[in-house]
Amino acid sequence: GTRNTHSGGGGSTAARTNLSSSSCDIHEGDVLGEGSFRIAVEGTYRGGTRNTQQAACKRFKNRYRHLEDEFFAMDFKVVDRAIKFAEEWNAMCPAGREIMITKGAVLSASDGTKYLVEPYIRDYTKFTSNGGWINDNDPDAEAMEAFSHFTYHRSGGSMIVCDLQGRHKWDYRNRNKYKDDRPFHLRTPIFPPLPPPPLLSFGRRNDPLQRTPANPHAGI
Repeated sequence: GTRNTHSGGGGSTAARTNLSSSSCDIHEGDVLGEGSFRIAVEGTYRGGTRNTQQAACKRFKNRYRHLEDEFFAMDFKVVDRAIKFAEEWNAMCPAGREIMITKGAVLSASDGTKYLVEPYIRDYTKFTSNGGWINDNDPDAEAMEAFSHFTYHRSGGSMIVCDLQGRHKWDYRNRNKYKDDRPFHLRTPIFPPLPPPPLLSFGRRNDPLQRTPANPHAGI
């Protein structure tokens, strides 16, 4: 099990958080994914609002554990900024195009290992990449691309939210259905370094001026 050491969330309507759950059982044998520095495994919330729900638990590989504090703090700065963009987007976007950004919390295991624990998103779709790729096979990808352009213009061209992955909110009243009139649940997105290289390929594919704050619904 783990205990909460950094509270993630806040009261934002655009944040998808651990709610009141502050403990999680980590399943190290059930790997969800692996990168160069970190590995993600399954977990199960214990207690609180998300009791028994599935979690995604990310930790640094042993040789990189000295990076934990710095990079987890950076993760929270990134997601907090993305949530602010989503709040602004949700205030003016068409119905069914609202966005909720996943924000977890850092939990510590008994051996001191720190995990970034967040609600797991089942059957998610990759809508965009951090290199300009757009999923042409998914009709919702265009709305996610529009959100990326929205963040670029709202930041005055200083940043862009990209690598968007997620799905519509699960409909608990009708099991096994994802309602397309419910908000998108997105995994934690990323900001590329400045100046952002992806803008070159995004711009070649679709003119970003089509999705300015004055015309935010273009292409949706």
